[in-house]
Amino acid sequence: MTSTRGNAQGLTPADARTARTLVASACDLALTIDAAGRVVDVESGLDEFAEAEAERWIGRPIEEVVTEESRPKIASLLAEARGDGRARWREINHPTPDGPDLPVRYAAAYAPDENVVILMGRDMRAIASLQSRLVAAQQAMEQEYERLRQMETRYRILFQTAAEAFLVVEAGSEKIVEANPAAARLLGREAQALAGRALQEQFAPAGRPALSGALAAALASGRSETAKIPNAAETRTLEVRATLFRAGSETLILCVLRASDAVEGGDEAAERSVMRLMRRTTDGFVLTDDAGRIQWANDAFLGFAEVALEEQLRGESLGRFLGRPGVDLNVMLSNAQEHGRLRQFSTTLRGAYGTTAQVEISTAHLPGEPKAGFGFVIRDVSRSGAAPAAARRGAAAEPQSIEHMVELVGSVPLRELVRATTDEIERMCIQTALRLTG
Repeated sequence: MTSTRGNAQGLTPADARTARTLVASACDLALTIDAAGRVVDVESGLDEFAEAEAERWIGRPIEEVVTEESRPKIASLLAEARGDGRARWREINHPTPDGPDLPVRYAAAYAPDENVVILMGRDMRAIASLQSRLVAAQQAMEQEYERLRQMETRYRILFQTAAEAFLVVEAGSEKIVEANPAAARLLGREAQALAGRALQEQFAPAGRPALSGALAAALASGRSETAKIPNAAETRTLEVRATLFRAGSETLILCVLRASDAVEGGDEAAERSVMRLMRRTTDGFVLTDDAGRIQWANDAFLGFAEVALEEQLRGESLGRFLGRPGVDLNVMLSNAQEHGRLRQFSTTLRGAYGTTAQVEISTAHLPGEPKAGFGFVIRDVSRSGAAPAAARRGAAAEPQSIEHMVELVGSVPLRELVRATTDEIERMCIQTALRLTG
């Protein structure tokens, strides 16, 4: 115990010893404050509290031995003690030369005979340490909660927007816990309606044993197991890949669904074959949007257009490559949109480097697709027997276009015909003048 006293005026030695004994047994740190607010005595039961530190406090105003934020509290504590003698416990911090502040919880007792206030304090460092650890734990917990919320948000976005069909199934009951929109579309139900339903109900009875076998195998081995099962309406076969995983204390199975062509008669495989055929055919094939901007083109059209990559054409107007850029495309689009299709429209096709070819274009309107557009089949007739005589005469190929314009009377708006005819006549006159003048 450290005991340091200043000139405790008004206190007899016997009184001082009695007070120190009582204070030392009741608290960790006791300060005697005189009427002027100065520290006149320090009693410490703390082993870490150096005697030199106590001596440094003697004779100084109490406000100078506490931290700045503690000064209003110490003033209130002294005022209450001198007032009605009922002072509340207050936590006061004392600055230390090296290290953190010393937190002490004080109660005050007024000695009217000596006109002094005795502050009896308890060391709060252990509690302060616990509070700091509690705050740090709370912050770490909040950060972990935030991380989990972010992970859940990312999971929800991926789960809801993924093109693949996912079902989360409870391993024990084989009930659907959650289904994403792609799975709901594949099964022909609403995603909310699938939750809580038995997985077996979504497939034909004939395929349920295979499904149960795949789920049991995945549960036993922990590896992914696959089965091909008809859907409930038996209109298509679905490939189900089951994978076991754990989420906390729950055992779940992730089922990835993919459509198979076994029941559909190979429609999807046929569509893929058609796409490969269109890619490799010698006739040009182009898909455009409703404004005639190229969305897809096969290799043959890339050769006609004299470009190396399909990306160079994407977004370009098909009319840029036709003989009459402002007319031909509008004539084909308006006729195909009105009648559904246009057959063997004769024109010329110009490449990026000036090469021209006489072609026949058949056009179809595609209104039922997710985005309305047009399909163009382009056939090169420059070297075939189907090419008109005018086309074989080289420079005199233009009259065939005029004859074709005449054939379109009644199926093309007059305004378009007049515009096309005017442009063609102007083009013919310019070419004739160039030939005459050399």
